[in-house]
Amino acid sequence: MSVPAAIAHVAGRLARVVTAPLDALSPPVRRIVQIEIAVAVTLSAFNSLAPPFTGLVLRRDLHATPLQLALTSSAGAALMLPSMWCTRRIHGRSPLAFVVWPGFVARGLFVLAPFIHSAWPLVGILVAGSLASAIAQPAYTAVAEAVYPREERGRALGIIRMMGSMLPIGLAPVAGHLVDSLGYRIVFPIAAVLGMGASLCQRRIGPTPPADLGRVDPSALRMLPSLLREDPAFRTLLVASSLFGLGVWLQQPVNPLMWVDVLHASAIQVGVAGAAASVAGLFVSVYWGRVLDRQSSLRTVRTVYALGMLTPLTYLAAFVVRTPWALVLSQANDAVALTGVDMVVIMAMMDLGRGRGATYQAVYLTVAGVRGIVAPLCAAVAAQSLGIAPVYAVTAALMLAAVWVAARLTAEPRVRERFQVWGRAGGG
Repeated sequence: MSVPAAIAHVAGRLARVVTAPLDALSPPVRRIVQIEIAVAVTLSAFNSLAPPFTGLVLRRDLHATPLQLALTSSAGAALMLPSMWCTRRIHGRSPLAFVVWPGFVARGLFVLAPFIHSAWPLVGILVAGSLASAIAQPAYTAVAEAVYPREERGRALGIIRMMGSMLPIGLAPVAGHLVDSLGYRIVFPIAAVLGMGASLCQRRIGPTPPADLGRVDPSALRMLPSLLREDPAFRTLLVASSLFGLGVWLQQPVNPLMWVDVLHASAIQVGVAGAAASVAGLFVSVYWGRVLDRQSSLRTVRTVYALGMLTPLTYLAAFVVRTPWALVLSQANDAVALTGVDMVVIMAMMDLGRGRGATYQAVYLTVAGVRGIVAPLCAAVAAQSLGIAPVYAVTAALMLAAVWVAARLTAEPRVRERFQVWGRAGGG
């Protein structure tokens, strides 16, 4: 087959992949999906040009301290705590504005990059962006519920996610070259313009009805002691997820230190690692969905935790090998494991909740926010006094403990019985 014929063949296959799912949607949904695809592609350009390189820029160019790196990680977790308050603010109002304008501000702050010459201003931009994102996330859920009928919602969101995942595969390495050659003071403002354009494009979705989000039980935290007493399965899952989550958050501030101080990675290599993560993330959601169709979510928790443990072990091995290409393996593994965590652990909590999923979710998010505040700060202190390697060793140990606790979870008789009943009810 000649090269032009091969290109035409590939283009035809891609066209069928993209257009066939759209043809299966109803015309009103198809119109909104087309708008959201444009938003997703433009937003993925922003996400390829700026966020993957903020840690690298902070450490390599602005000489950020471990404490400053920890604050950028802890801010995102801290802003999980008032998620119930954000949801109540949206209740009874049109949610689209709460998606468009916070997102516009969060991405638009990167236009200030030419004026940044020290670490603290960039830390402030990242913290402010985390606050805006905390407002936009529950609002987008309300938008999706309003504009997509239940019978088409999964297909619509799947198509949007698939299209948004394609561009970073090729753009991430190019973005790394641009950051190295032009500098972040030029690349970040370009990314900001694209991000703001994506937010403004979302306005084309049109007016949405006032959000009726209901209310997460305000007594969720007060109910925590009774939940832990009454539901040993949830107690075990919460312990396992807390151990694993501590390991994940401990790595956040030390990863840029590892990239710059130990592996001496370039922005191009960070970009290639991001592309590898995008390739893995493009396919892994389908894989985890098929796994969950075949076995209980609780059994799968143990698998994703075991995979997550490979990331700190890879970094520990990189102290011996000393190759920046270890980033490719670690980032791709993170994409596989953390996508699994997002899908599997939350589904397991909802299955355990049996009608009290909102309460279980509120407790889980609050506990996650607390550990996300504490762990990065502890990691910064440890990295400053003991070095990077002990942090990764502790991370691997915590994740191993999470695997052990999750194995106990699937061995509990009450849990086995509950999920056997659930599996028969779901046809599994």
